[in-house]
Amino acid sequence: ADRFSMGFLAVARLRDGVTIEQARADMDAVAAGLAEEFPETNTDRRTGEATGISVHGVHDDAVLQARRFLVFALAAGAMVLLIACVNVGNLLLARTTAREREFAVRAALGAGRGRVARQLLAESGVLAAIGGVASLALVYLGQQWLQAWGPHPEGAGRLGAAIPLLDRLSVDARTLAVTSAVCILVVIVSGVAPALRASRRGSLGFVGSGTLAARARHGRFHRDVLVAGEVALALVLLLGVGLLGTSLARLYDLPLGFEPRDVVAMSAELPRAGYMSESGAVGTPRARWAVRPEHPELVRDLVRRLEKMPEVEGASVIHILPFRSRPGGHSGNVHVEGAVPQSRAVDGVARTEDAMGRGHNAMLRVAAPGYFAAMDIPVLAGRDFSWSDDAGAPAVAIVDEELADWYWPEGSAVGRRIQARVGQEWRAVEVVGVVGAVWQDGFSPSGIDRESPPRGPEGSGLRRRLRPGFLYLPYAQPASAYRPFDVPFLTRINLVVRHRGAEQRVAAVMAEALRDLDPVVPIVRLESMEASVARSAGDRRFQLLVLGGFSAVALVLALIGVYGVMTFHVNRRVHEIGVRMALGARAAGVVREVVGDGIRVALLGSLLGVAGAMAGTRLLSRWLFGVAPTEPSVFVGLGISMVIVAVLASWIPARSAARVDPMACLRSE
Repeated sequence: ADRFSMGFLAVARLRDGVTIEQARADMDAVAAGLAEEFPETNTDRRTGEATGISVHGVHDDAVLQARRFLVFALAAGAMVLLIACVNVGNLLLARTTAREREFAVRAALGAGRGRVARQLLAESGVLAAIGGVASLALVYLGQQWLQAWGPHPEGAGRLGAAIPLLDRLSVDARTLAVTSAVCILVVIVSGVAPALRASRRGSLGFVGSGTLAARARHGRFHRDVLVAGEVALALVLLLGVGLLGTSLARLYDLPLGFEPRDVVAMSAELPRAGYMSESGAVGTPRARWAVRPEHPELVRDLVRRLEKMPEVEGASVIHILPFRSRPGGHSGNVHVEGAVPQSRAVDGVARTEDAMGRGHNAMLRVAAPGYFAAMDIPVLAGRDFSWSDDAGAPAVAIVDEELADWYWPEGSAVGRRIQARVGQEWRAVEVVGVVGAVWQDGFSPSGIDRESPPRGPEGSGLRRRLRPGFLYLPYAQPASAYRPFDVPFLTRINLVVRHRGAEQRVAAVMAEALRDLDPVVPIVRLESMEASVARSAGDRRFQLLVLGGFSAVALVLALIGVYGVMTFHVNRRVHEIGVRMALGARAAGVVREVVGDGIRVALLGSLLGVAGAMAGTRLLSRWLFGVAPTEPSVFVGLGISMVIVAVLASWIPARSAARVDPMACLRSE
């Protein structure tokens, strides 16, 4: 067995009473024992420590990514609920202030503080009950929307990136219980303050003393603080959406290295019995598999048949397609001829390593002629594969520019030779071409990590990245033996067609061509490359839509709050404004004063929102790409926009104040 292959996945069920921590401690002891017995392979050369064994629960792995987002979405929903409670509370406070004389009269007639408080709490309860019933209809619509737009598990880069059991969401008894609890919470949060205010002895104890104008500013500070809090919460959500939206836009702006438009991809699974042959320890991990001649013949005949179709501009086949596989894929050891190896050898062949002891690999792809043209991947030097690159011809390979830059940073890669471990054999191949780098692993967090830019020069002049470059091999030059692990990579073929006609027609032509050649080969997937790219970003797009919906509701509620408070404030000061205008005040001055009040509230809310977002948006860093959690352009732009929108909400009641008739106001009290 190859002890240099350290990537293994094992599944085990814990005994009753055994915890994950105990299992982790046991496996650490196993790793230490292996490092002592096999120091060459089971010890990290850089640290001298034993190669670790990661132990974690399957359930945690399945829900970890979704749990983080769902917690964030729950927090966003709580913010929206709090904003709604503040709005309702402000409304009830305004009504309470306007009904001070009514409460005073009732107090004079014998009503106690408890009776008035119970009445207002009952009014809040009626509002909450109506809202709760209406929310059930919205919950049903939201359920349909979530299931329609939620990320599909196939678009997830790893287990748990999609939301588990999303298709099983339903309105049940638990939903009704939560809705009822929320209604009670709304009554408590939004109804207590008005009830306490109305039941105060000062409110119940006066009848008509003073004028409305004299009490215009009564309680205004509290309302302004509540509205500023609304603006702050709405801005926190808006900033989160702004960061996610900017991140998604930058992902879509990335150079993919190929053109997905007008490309249809069809994945098919070749039966092992007809296209692979097993030998050696048959049916065991030590078995060896070989590619039968029917495999490359089918690929060649399929491509040639499609190239003759009038709707087809280019066609080819590759065994692993960009954005269609789990991150990572199929890799192999490589050794550059002429490079000085370090101390390690694999199957008797020296393995090139850098000064830190890291062995060099290449991501392997097996492609047919015409693949780079069909995908619009530029050939930067040399040539493409041809059908003459078969088993009887010299072994050739094509490298991408990343691999070429890694191994030959100061010269051309064309004509160089590489010892590549293909399957279970080492093969000397000649580089006949260099092609552009292609974004392979999709937009999952792990895929983005692998596609991250090179980290700069180090060691022997090679540049390190989280995954190496790509080595393309021709379909007609397979290895003589493969491990069972490699068979799924070989039997899955991905046919790509660049077309000029209708997509549905081209898809039908591709399926028909495969059926004509082998009617028993099943088609696994048939969709456009644009859909594959969009599917890869499905979880991020879903996060943006969910938080965008919350932030839109929060923004509307916050603006309603600003508008409502400013309108109530103006209505309470109608008499005062009329007197001032009768004494010579200008309408423009009245507008400036009212709008100034709105600006102060909006600025206070924006400052609080920015401060809260700087702490909260760090939780989004897992889902951001190319954007800092405190991106200045997003924070400044949305902060200023929030102030401007809040000022506009204040301007409408300000115009009403400027149109007050002084004589009518003087006669009003």
